[in-house]
Amino acid sequence: MYSPKLNSLLNRELVMENRFLGKVENNMAARIVPRKHNKRRVIV
Repeated sequence: MYSPKLNSLLNRELVMENRFLGKVENNMAARIVPRKHNKRRVIV
């Protein structure tokens, strides 16, 4: 469908985007988990 050069470029773009989104998800998980623990400590 696309030229091999364009396919290579698109694949690299997708890999970079997936890595970025993975870092964003990890960052959000790191922020959410401590908040849940803090709520439990306040209630108990």
